[in-house]
Amino acid sequence: MGLIEPDEEITPNRVTDALRAFVSHGIGTHNMLLGADTRSGVDALLVEVEDCPVPSSEWESVGTVFDVAELASLVGTSSSSVRRYSSGERSTPDDVAMRLHTLAMAIADLAGSYNRYGVRRWFSRPRAQLGGKAPKDIYSGHWDPDSESAIAVRDLAEGLLVPHAS
Repeated sequence: MGLIEPDEEITPNRVTDALRAFVSHGIGTHNMLLGADTRSGVDALLVEVEDCPVPSSEWESVGTVFDVAELASLVGTSSSSVRRYSSGERSTPDDVAMRLHTLAMAIADLAGSYNRYGVRRWFSRPRAQLGGKAPKDIYSGHWDPDSESAIAVRDLAEGLLVPHAS
């Protein structure tokens, strides 16, 4: 989402910094009362993060992975609108903000396994789990982040975070 740097070691202080960054954007305000080291507080925050786009930071973070034309295609808007929204010249419409947020969440899940080049390739490669479609084919145009196919893309990306049983 662009609120914290992903390349740093996770420490208790980094978790506290992450919670503060989310709270500064109106996400998880009650979590600071629970304390950063409580599992229930972190779990509650993760649920809230899923539902709270932060386009002011997500444009920049997603823009480090995709160029303007690719990003415009993935969030269902024009390149000129991406430039205006990302610069703050215009407010991001809710539907575009949710698509951007869903894309940012998938990228965050992939970032632990892939570099930027690998993330772009991941979105371009057809997946059997998606009926032979590539994620970018599903995240194209005016797609609904709550649709079954969009959720399937998120599940695939999120699956890289969960260790598989041998």
